[in-house]
Amino acid sequence: MHTKIKICGIKSLEEIEFINHMDIDYIGFVFAESRRQIDAAQAKVLSAALRKDIKRVGVFVQKSIEEINTIIDKAGLDIVQVHKNYTREMIAQIEAPVWYGISIKDADSIDEANQAIAYKNVSGIVTDSYVKGMEGGTGQTFNWELLKNIRNDAFLILAGGLNPDNIGEAIKAVNPHVVDISSGAEHTIGTITMKSEEKIRKLVSEVKK
Repeated sequence: MHTKIKICGIKSLEEIEFINHMDIDYIGFVFAESRRQIDAAQAKVLSAALRKDIKRVGVFVQKSIEEINTIIDKAGLDIVQVHKNYTREMIAQIEAPVWYGISIKDADSIDEANQAIAYKNVSGIVTDSYVKGMEGGTGQTFNWELLKNIRNDAFLILAGGLNPDNIGEAIKAVNPHVVDISSGAEHTIGTITMKSEEKIRKLVSEVKK
């Protein structure tokens, strides 16, 4: 299986420009409270500049279903990624395929993931690290062994502390359909943190190995 790549937390046209020239399959726009957060108007501009074959994923934590559906339309989202506080009934009302995000802590987290696979509209499961008070974007890995008990029919997106140095090991251990990288694809210049073209090139190279 060819593992695909998602770069999450895109905020600028500069980032879009170099991603358009790389073998990237998905990018993520964060609409949840975060230093990577953007609004629908910004996402619309970025989405319009993105290469057409790259899928646009919107990441949500607290927004209402009405807000999510409005942003799907305005920003041209292909996929919605939700974390926490979204019930089976709410997910069924989302007007795009849904990736259901779960912070993996223990066997109960895996049970939750296995149940969510059957929800209407859910087309993927995003497994991320558990850090109290955070939903994704932790920059930390978790015990990948737990994922051996996830259903075989899950479309699995692996997140949580992935970077150019550990991405190869992660793929060998988990064999996910998609690897989801955010902080591991960033660098800081002065006070500005943004995606690093060099790190993303290295990530792509490691995944393609």
